[in-house]
Amino acid sequence: MDIDELVRLSIPFDNTPTECDGCTYLIASELYSSEVLFQLFTGTCTWRMGGRAKQVIYPHFWIETEEVRIDYRLRVWLGEDECIPHGVFLKEAYPDFEWIGESFPTPEFSEEVIAVLQTDPKNILGI
Repeated sequence: MDIDELVRLSIPFDNTPTECDGCTYLIASELYSSEVLFQLFTGTCTWRMGGRAKQVIYPHFWIETEEVRIDYRLRVWLGEDECIPHGVFLKEAYPDFEWIGESFPTPEFSEEVIAVLQTDPKNILGI
């Protein structure tokens, strides 16, 4: 599957009120239902500058296909700078970032759980 199609399937979940785990689960559900081959990962993402760790994000969740990484939540922790990976990108596109983790099975979520993950808690609590 090409990058444009992966963006089309995943970008609606960028605006959900989720952190990296919830966003990753929502995207994984969509990819699974679209019969896309992928793996879920949990681990760390390290931002390196001059060969040294500038910042480490742990725990962190992301998705990988054979050539592509999907990560919509690094900017939550590292800021909105354009040099921070965001969205769907080729794995080698960000050499200053290193993702290390373990893959795990895709959990199956009911439609109700998916709906809750996409709902802003302020709307539920009437805030």
